[in-house]
Parts: sequence; structure tokens; C-alpha cells
Amino acid sequence: MSKQYKFIPESGSKILLYAGDFLEVKIKVDNAFAGKAYIRNNINQAEIRLEDIIEEVESGRPNLDRGWFDFELPRTSETEFSLKIPLLKIGHFNFKLFLEENDQQIWPDGDNCTVNVEPPQYRSGNTIYCAFVRQFGPNKKLKKTEADSKTIEALDKEGYTVIPPSGKFRDLIQELDHIVNTLGCNILHLLPINPTPTTYARMGRFGSPYAALDFTAINPELAEFDLSATPLEQFIELVDAVHSRSAKVFIDIAINHTGWAAKLHETHPDWIKRNEDGTIHQPGAWGTVWEDLTELDHTNKELWIYLADVFLTWCDRGVDGFRCDAGYMIPEPAWKYITAKVRQRYPDTIFLLEGLGGPWETTESLLNSGNLNWAYSELFQNYDKSQISHYMDYSKLVSKSQGLMVHYAETHDNNRLAAESVTWAKMRTSLCALISHNGAFGFTNGVEWYADEKIFVHRSSGLNWGAKENQVEHIANLTSLLNNHPSFRDGSTIKLINHNTPSILCFTRTDKYNESPLLIAINLDCKKSASLTLERHSIPNAITETGTNLIQTSKAKIEKNQDAFKINLDAGDSAVIGNPFDANLKDSYNSRKMAELVIMKILSHSGREYINLDMSSEVPMLLENPLKYFNDKEVFTTLWQFPKDLQRHVLFSPYSVLILKVQGKFRLKLQTRQLNSFKANDGFDYIIYKPIKDNGFNSYEEIEITVFGKTPQRYKSTLLCLTSDDVPFEGKLPDIHTPTNVLDTNDRGGMMHLCLDFPNFNSRYDCLLGANLSKEFPENRHIMWRRVRIYCHHQAITLPLDESTLISSQASQGKAELVFRNPVGQGHYVRIKVTLGMIDNENATIAKIERIPSESEVNLPDNEPVHLFIRTDIEDRNFHMETKAHGNLEAVWAKCLSESEKGFTFSPDKSRYLKMDSDVEFVHEPEWSYNHFLRIESE
Repeated sequence: MSKQYKFIPESGSKILLYAGDFLEVKIKVDNAFAGKAYIRNNINQAEIRLEDIIEEVESGRPNLDRGWFDFELPRTSETEFSLKIPLLKIGHFNFKLFLEENDQQIWPDGDNCTVNVEPPQYRSGNTIYCAFVRQFGPNKKLKKTEADSKTIEALDKEGYTVIPPSGKFRDLIQELDHIVNTLGCNILHLLPINPTPTTYARMGRFGSPYAALDFTAINPELAEFDLSATPLEQFIELVDAVHSRSAKVFIDIAINHTGWAAKLHETHPDWIKRNEDGTIHQPGAWGTVWEDLTELDHTNKELWIYLADVFLTWCDRGVDGFRCDAGYMIPEPAWKYITAKVRQRYPDTIFLLEGLGGPWETTESLLNSGNLNWAYSELFQNYDKSQISHYMDYSKLVSKSQGLMVHYAETHDNNRLAAESVTWAKMRTSLCALISHNGAFGFTNGVEWYADEKIFVHRSSGLNWGAKENQVEHIANLTSLLNNHPSFRDGSTIKLINHNTPSILCFTRTDKYNESPLLIAINLDCKKSASLTLERHSIPNAITETGTNLIQTSKAKIEKNQDAFKINLDAGDSAVIGNPFDANLKDSYNSRKMAELVIMKILSHSGREYINLDMSSEVPMLLENPLKYFNDKEVFTTLWQFPKDLQRHVLFSPYSVLILKVQGKFRLKLQTRQLNSFKANDGFDYIIYKPIKDNGFNSYEEIEITVFGKTPQRYKSTLLCLTSDDVPFEGKLPDIHTPTNVLDTNDRGGMMHLCLDFPNFNSRYDCLLGANLSKEFPENRHIMWRRVRIYCHHQAITLPLDESTLISSQASQGKAELVFRNPVGQGHYVRIKVTLGMIDNENATIAKIERIPSESEVNLPDNEPVHLFIRTDIEDRNFHMETKAHGNLEAVWAKCLSESEKGFTFSPDKSRYLKMDSDVEFVHEPEWSYNHFLRIESE
């Protein structure tokens, strides 16, 4: 009978989780299976994966896809293997399960599984307010903007440029309390803020914000003329004001194209896409050509590098995420590089793909292997119950496997909802919010005021701001649910309920633990009331027994009896039936999950167990006193306090955790990270930081602290970051790349002449053994051992000991002493010392290789073995000459070799021979021309 195996998850599965979650994998076998189970994966190897992607573009080095490891799955029963892998890094990862029995591997059919790990602060409450800064000017309160006056029309005909006043960043700042505190939005999404054509090739009155002239510049129209603050500084005022309210800033950026006469037209005309006749290509979609735009040629990798720097520039300015306009037009390899470059420094950055107009296969691929995070959904163009139900199933699938589908109730590309009717606007707003995933729901400025004048991006439409008839309270009610109710968090489920009322969409939502169910009903008919009756047994008891309508602005009537549950809805009305919840918990769930991730990361760096910790008790202890919490865990800590440590150089060891303590909310920029504080129970805000890696040298690191208050203030200070390695402090990495030689002799005319930028050599005289073959007098030295190359291997990583991992080199009494620090995966390093020198009065050189004991959690534990492969380069020549390879040399030299258990002898002539001996096994690898290996296993 053949054996049966079940792999969970199945091959080809796609999974979306968050940093701080665990990925659980299982293999089920029959009782006869006596082998082992493994997972081959690159999970948590973000740094290596990003480096490979970047190097492939910038250096042309093939992507070797390093970072793969095999983890053994413990046997949890006679018929099951199981393993939980903590997800500590953000990014796109792959894995596949397999079995091994009797030296045979058993792999399931199908593709690798993928897991997309998202930033933990986006588990819930992702309500987006899209603001067009231009509209926050004189037209803000208008329901309809006035037609251009005859005077302006006359000036237009004469060729003059007439541009009315625009809204400013500071105007928008004045409305942030309304957007964040009243409406409950957590993300401010800005339409493009770059300079646009204002004269020639200007479209409309203002010009399109999507016709960027400079991707990193600020449109001066959006700033006040103020000699105390440049346009960029006024934009940063807006960013700081948003962050001080615990919200985030996304900006819209269109890297597929530029405006006419953009900066790139002058600096890089070769990056502009041209038609066959040489004319500049103009992009378009849906059968429309955008005549004020010029498309970029994304076959040019130099353009990718430039664009990655554009995104990084905005991240440096505090931007948290990007709406990627027409992102489907950018080739996936370009996005893969850009996102890698950004995540290397800002891993929490969100990329929101605008894939509308492109195939959904492209959207899914960009979310998955392209490593973008979110995408626009197409719910906005699904109307009846059948269409909406079908699309709900699709968006659920993608949001749980590849990236969140964001339901925008209205965007600048669509007609205003209120232009249909205010009932329609309210219903569609409710629909997009209530079927959202992780609360990923968006709307454009003015939706709350029932603005009905379409947003033309070339103009400045009215927002109807402050209108008496509005849905401000209704949206606030919806976002309160999205921000606070467990059924709108990650892992929640949506299940449609079948019934006979064609106009009512009805479904249940519940959290991942099935503890907080909701029954939701929406009347899609905006002209007629409707009702539906459900059997009580089809609804969770928690709803039928004590559930009430949680939407205060709803007029729905609920009737309960012993067998049935009836909901009566006015035209366009909705009801959310469930038990009351705490509406004052905004961000508390995300904050708790981020605290869990901090605990996991710190304790994993420190080699302490965390997988079995009860986080429900650990997080409160952390929040009670962060310093005491980690000290009790025997984790070394360094405390930095504001403001007294601003003028000090606080010593920061890689053995320790940096804890910053400030009175009030603040943000930290350090090394490549930008972190936000959390409030502890003592009233202080904290940031807890563990270095990504030990730099291998002592250095001064500048930190920037932004303390939020009525007026955000920036401060700079300096940390003295120490290394665990034995390197003299000079304030910078010692220059080990300048070739320095060491000369050792044997007191009888022989020499070792070695470059300290190992294993390079710069002349014909460099060698490990230049022997004096005469026993009576000095003569020309003869070189038979030219060089040695050493490779360090651990799990799936093999890297050479060379100048890139060399951390110290010196000559001591003629001997060369070299210390290497090689990465071996999962953030660990191994230090290896190589000593090379001659033996007195003998034509002999000895190489001593030692593993330096681990003294830091970043180094591989001493009980984990590494393997060294030693490759010797042999020659046979006078040291004034050079070896010339010819067709028969390999065959001739092969006949001159004789092997022993721990070495070999090379005898090209009766007058001389080279004998190589070692303390370990010698292995002849015939595929290496002229070279041989000594293998060392280090315990």
C-alpha cells in the first residue's frame, strides 16, 4: 500500500499575515513513515532578499536568491509534524514543505507557497481621507463653482495665463481635527503635490497635478508666501500635524509619466518614451489619451534607480505610504526593485496600487511578487446585489492572500455620489465601509458634505463644506466601528446570508476568534424601503438575544420573535446588529499587537524563549514599565531620556536594547529606521529599538527626535554605537582596503609575501610559499603555493572569507593575522581568525584557522557547527616569471598529483615537490581546474 502524505498549507498557497503573527505549517503522514519533515524557506530573511534584488539591478549581479534555509518540523504525534514560525520581518517570502526518508526527499507537486508579511500597525482602522489640497481654498464652501468670468475668458483668448488662488497646506492643517478626530480617519491621502505646467501644455485652469514637472519638488501654489518657511517646510508642517494626531500621510505619485517640459526632459531625455516616428509617446487609458503627459521608458534600469530615490526622498520627509497612480503600467521588475530599495530603509512603507484599467492578473502579481501592499478595489462599479456579492468573494480572497483591497466609496476619477442623490451617497458610503477588509475604506474630501460637483483635477471644484445636510455623524459612526470593533480587524470573516429580498445585501462578520459577531443588512434600493426575515437559528445567539443596531444614524426597525428575526430598512438605509463595544479604543488593538512584536523581536535577538509567552499578560507588564520589563528578562538596556541626553553621547552597545523616553508623543529617525512612540502607563512615551545588525566598528550615529505638541519640534543628538568586535575605535571603519603586505622569511632564503586585503594578490611576487630550493646558498625563489581561498558554509549560505568580510588585519612578527566576520543567516555571524606564516629553517608555510568564541547574540552560538572549504592554488615557476595556461597544462599537472587521506603531493619534477598536509579530511574535486579542496568541519 502506498504511503499518504498531506501538506498544510498546500503547495501554491498564498497567505497574508502581519509581523508578530506565527505561520503554522503541518505535514500529516501514515504510521509507517519513519523519516523527518522539513520546510525550505526564506522567511524573515528580508535583508538578504532585498540586497539580492537591489544588487541585480545596480551591479548586474545575478540574483542568487540567497536566504533559503531548511528547518526541521518536530514530530507532534505518530502521524503529524508541526512547526510555528514567528514572522518578524516585513516583506514577501516563499516556502515549501517536504519529507525525507532513507536519504530520499519527498516533495509535493505544485508551486512554492508564499506569505506576504505586512506592517502590524495596519491590522485595522485603515480609513483613508483623500484630500485635494487645491480645493481647500476659496471654493471650499461652494456647492457649485462659478463659471469663468467674461474678463478671464477674454484674457484666455489673448494667450494670458490666469490661475485663481489655490488651497494651501496650512488651510488643510486647519481641518485635520475634523478629518482625524471627528470623522475618525487614520490616513490622509494627498493627490499629487508636485509642480505642474502653468503655461504651455497646461490643461484646464490650473493644470493637472498628475503632470508632474519634478517628482521631488513641491508645487509653490500649495504654500503661502512666507519667508520663515519654504514650500517644503510647509508640507512638513502638514506631515507633523498629521503625525501629532496619531494618523499617517500617503501621497499620490505618478511615476509612469511626467508633465510636458518636466525636469527629466532636460536631464535625461533618453528616459522619455518615443513613438516609432520619434515623437514623444503620450499615455492613456480607457480609450483616452492624456495629452498633457509624456510617458517614461521603464525599460531603462537607470530610471528605476532614480525613481527609488524619489520614493526614499519622500520617506525621509516623513511620508508613510504612496498611492501609485497607473501603477499597473510599470513593469513588475521595476516595482520589485523600487519596493526593495524603500523597504531596506523604511520597511513599514505602504504602496497602494491604482491598478484600475489594467488586468486583475497584473494587480495580483504586483501585490504578491512585486511586493506592493494594497490595491484599489472595483467595488465602486458594482451595483446590484448579484454584482456586489460576486465581487465581495473576490476581494475577500485577494485580501486574505496577497494584499488588502481598499474600497473607495468615491475617487476623483468618478462622478460625485451625491450627484445621484444624498441617499445614494450615504448608502454607497455605508456599503464600502461595512464590507471593508481590516477597515480599509476610503473616500474623497466633500463626501461627508454631500458635495455633488465632480472633481476635475485641472480645476478647483466646490466642496460644499459645512453644509447643513451632511453625513459627518454617519461616517463618524462607521469609522468608530472600523477602528474599534473586533470584526473589522485582521483575520475577521465575512459570510453572505441567502434570503429572498432582492434589494437587501445581508451578511455576518466576526473576528478571528468568533467572539464578536455582527449581522449587517444594507438596502441597496435608494427609492424604496424593504424588509427581510431570517430564521433565528441561522443567526448567532449573541446577535438574536442581546444585539442592537450599532449605527445611531440608522432608522432601521428590528422585530424579534421566537422563530424569526425581521429587519425593516428605509430606502438606502443600513443596520449593524451586535452587542455594544468600547468606542474609545482607537488604535489600541494595533498598539497591543505592535507591543507583542517588540517583545518577540527583542527576546529573539537576546536568545530567550518567547513563543510560549502569554502575551495577554506580557504586554501589560511591558506597558507598565518598559525598562523594568526587559531588565527582569535579563536583557541589557540603554536608557535615553529627553531632554537631558540631547547634549550627551550616550554609549549604545549591540548587546543592549535602546529605550528612549520622552514626555509626550514623538518620532525617532536612527540609522535606517523611522519609529513612532507608544504611551506607557507612567504617562511617558517610549520607543524600544534593537539594531538591525552590529556594524563591526565603533561609530557615531546621529538621531533625530521629533517631539509633537502644539508645535512639533525637531532635535538632533548623537549616540556612540559600539561594536562587539575587537576593533580599535577611530570614529570610523579602519581602512582595510588599502593593500598592505606582510613579508615573512624562513632564515634560509624562502619567503611568504602576502597582501592583507586577503585573498587578493597584486604582483607576481605575492605567494604563500616562495621556496629557496638550494640548501647551500640563496637563489631565485620558486613558487609552488600561490594562494589559498577559504569559504564559510552554514545551512544554505556559502560566502568567501575576503575583503568584504575582513574586519581586522595585521602583521605580527612576520605572521599575517586576519579576522573575518561572515554572515551565516538569520542575522547571525561567525568570526574566524586566520594566521599565516613560515616555519623557521624550512621551506614551509603553515595556515592556522580558528573560530573565535561567540561573545554576542548576533554571533552564531558556539554549539552550532559551520563548515570551511579551503581551496589551494598551486603553481610551478620561478618567482620572476608568470604561469601561462595552455591546453595541456591541466592534464600534465593532474599526473603530478598523489593524494593522501589528509592532503596531497604535487611533484612536477624530480628536483622539487609540494606537500600539502592538514589536520582534517582532504577531498579531491576534479571539476575544479588546477585546484583542490580541504574541508574543515568546526564544532
